[in-house]
Parts: sequence; C-alpha cells; structure tokens
Amino acid sequence: MFTLQNFFCLFNFILMEYTEPSKSQTRKPKCGKGTHCSRNAYMLVYRLQTQEKPNTTVQVPAFLQELVDRDNSKFEEWCIEMAEMRKQSVDKGKAKHEEVKELYQRLPAGAEPYEFVSLEWLQKWLDESTPTKPIDNHACLCSHDKLHPDKISIMKRISEYAADIFYSRYGGGPRLTVKALCKECVVERCRILRLKNQLNEDYKTVNNLLKAAVKGNDGFWVGKSSLRSWRQLALEQLDEQDGDAEQSNGKMNGSTLNKDESKEERKEEEELNFNEDILCPHGELCISENERRLVSKEAWSKLQQYFPKAPEFPSYKECCSQCKILEREGEENEALHKMIANEQKTSLPNLFQDKNRPCLSNWPEDTDVLYIVSQFFVEEWRKFVRKPTRCSPVSSVGNSALLCPHGGLMFTFASMTKEDSKLIALIWPSEWQMIQKLFVVDHVIKITRIEMGDVNPSETQYISEPSKFSYCFRFL
Repeated sequence: MFTLQNFFCLFNFILMEYTEPSKSQTRKPKCGKGTHCSRNAYMLVYRLQTQEKPNTTVQVPAFLQELVDRDNSKFEEWCIEMAEMRKQSVDKGKAKHEEVKELYQRLPAGAEPYEFVSLEWLQKWLDESTPTKPIDNHACLCSHDKLHPDKISIMKRISEYAADIFYSRYGGGPRLTVKALCKECVVERCRILRLKNQLNEDYKTVNNLLKAAVKGNDGFWVGKSSLRSWRQLALEQLDEQDGDAEQSNGKMNGSTLNKDESKEERKEEEELNFNEDILCPHGELCISENERRLVSKEAWSKLQQYFPKAPEFPSYKECCSQCKILEREGEENEALHKMIANEQKTSLPNLFQDKNRPCLSNWPEDTDVLYIVSQFFVEEWRKFVRKPTRCSPVSSVGNSALLCPHGGLMFTFASMTKEDSKLIALIWPSEWQMIQKLFVVDHVIKITRIEMGDVNPSETQYISEPSKFSYCFRFL
C-alpha cells in the first residue's frame, strides 16, 4: 500500500519481450544509449482520491428535527388510513360478492309470487365497481301510473323474496307486482295490433278496387297524392294513438333512460291530411282534374274507415266557382298578354332581335338624333315578349334610373361609348315613335349631333338632353 500527503503518481513500467521465436525477425527500433525500446511496454498510473478523515458527529437543529418527526408522523397516519380504506374496500367487495352470490340463486321467480325490476338497475347492481343507487321504476310507467306493456323488454321478473331484500337495502320504487301491468294499455295495444293487421288486408283490397272502372255516378274524387300515401297516413294515425309508449318520466339507477327520439326529430312542417290535396284555397273541389282520381264507392268506404274526417267529394260535385272565374280571367289575361307581346314584337323587330343597332363611337350618317333607354328595360321587355304567359308585361320605360336627383344625365358622351355602354340602349328615331305609343315614357333622353362650321366642317359636337348636372358629376 502506498500513502502520500497530498497527491502522487506512480509510474510502473513493465517491460516484456517476446521470447517466442518467429519465422521472420522484426526490425528493432533505434534508441539511444542507456534507454530501452519495446513494443510491448505499458504504463500504470495511480492517483489518491480521498484521505482518511476523523469521524465527526453533526447535531441536527431542534426545529428541523421536529419538522422531520411531524412529517414522518403524518406519513405513518396516511399509510394507516390507506390500509384501513383498502381493508374496508376489500370487506365491502367480499360482502357484495356474498350478497350477489346469495341473491343470484334466488332471483328466478318460478311459480312463486314475483315483481318487476329494471334490467338496467340489476346490471349495475352486479357491477361491483360502482355504488348501487335506489331502484327507480318510474321510466317504465304508463300514463295510468302502471307498468307499460311495451316496457316489459327492459324489465326483469324476479322473486318476491329477492325484491324484498333489494327494497329493504337500497330503497326506491314504486314496486311493480303482478297486478302492476296496465290493463288499459294492454287492451289498447291489442287494438292497435289488430288495426295494423286489418290495414294490411284493406290495403290489398283497395288496390284491387282501384283497378276496376267506376260505373255511373257512384264514384268519389280522391287526390292522387293521398292515394299514394294513404297507408302511411293511416299508420301515422295509429302511431299517434299509441304515443304513450314513447313517454319517459323517470330514471333507472340514477341514469336517464335512453329513448328513441325519432318522433321528436321529425320535420315540423305541416303536412296535408288525407284528401286535402284536392282542396282549393276556398275549401272547395279544385278545378284541376290531373290532381285527382275517381274511385268506386266501395273503395271510398274502406278509406273513410281510416279517415272519417276527410273531405268528401262525390263525382257529381261541381268544382269551385270562384276558381273557375279566376281560371277564366287567367286565360283571358294570357290571351291578352300574347296579343300585346305579338304586337310589340312586330312593331320593334330589330330591337327585339338586337339587330341593326346604332353605335355612338361610329355615329350613323342618316340621322342626327338618337334616343336612350335603360338596358334593364330592354331586357325585361324581351323576357316578356319571349314568354308572355310567364312574365308580366312591361308598361313603362323608366328612364329616371339614368338621371341624377337633379334631373341631369348621369353619363357623359365619352363614358357611354366605353364602360357605361352596357347600362344604356340606343334607339332609332323611328323606334322611339313606336315606344312612345306602346309604353309610358317618364323622361325623354336623346343625343343630338351638331356640325360646327359652314364649309368643310372640322368639328362635331354631341349634345345630350337633359345635359349632365355638373355638381353631381364632381362626385362620380
């Protein structure tokens, strides 16, 4: 063992030469006198890391020792509490396991008295990970506060012995015994089922009756749309009568019962009742025969069993007199519109076909005056001439849209040859005379060409009437 006061290094050179003979003698390195060279030498270095120190005892301050002891005491208490909680949890789990083991065999009712309990509550009772809440059977009650027949599928029939233990330990209610099943709802459910079965039979019967021709005046008018959907309308009426089955007014074991909310998500639009599709706005039989069909008395009797309040129209029933007057007036108006459109098209053929139109940038030589109307007027007039029965006739020109509030023209001559040319339409003088006869003109707008000079005129001026208003033009 080597010891030094502070730090030392010991160099230990171990020189080893290969003594084994070799086939080829290697060349020895050159070295000076008094030195030894070797390829197999290595060096060991030792360093003193620590030095033995005398053992000294450090005294912990009293306040620090007190804090450490207090923290240790709290930790020990926490460990004891956790162990106690773990023990209680294990005990509860064992007790619940024993309870389930004991009652599970007694749940089947057999021939003995029984009660109904929510199946969802039983599933949560079997789950040991969640605490069991009081029994809540309100969601399975009908409007008569009895067990609804449609809720049997989400209930479980258990023995009265098991039910007594459940209610004594967990409480809740109401208790649903063998007498809790609602007789009124059962009778109604049977009636609905019989009606649905009868509806299927009547649907086939009506289809066969519709194939036969109606003889004499014994038929009845029925809307074609109603005939296509009468079975669905009848089913909807039956479902509305059976609407109590969709009601929910309680919770099971603290959780809201999941409901089919398809009815609540239906469209709120008002739909027509049976045979109301052939009612006119005045409440009488509509005049359009394309929307209705004549059916036999036997077919109508079958349909009337499901829709007793449907409007009834025998085959001899006259159509609405007011609708006839309106239809006759409409036909007269259509004929009048066609006549007006034909007259206007004949009077202004080039304007309608957009042919031979004047242009400001290339002023025509045969006239010194051109008139202006709005392009909107021309487009609306062309729509009416093309489809006089669908579009309203154009009665006025409406040039006020081209004028400012002071009555001046909103465009310059230069702008009307460029960007504003799409807003105006140029009219020949002969066309303007016809426009004044056919339409009401509120403002006359025209442009006049004036030649300056007596001989060989070198300048041409274009004057608009009305002229542009200089004050408004500053803000354009």
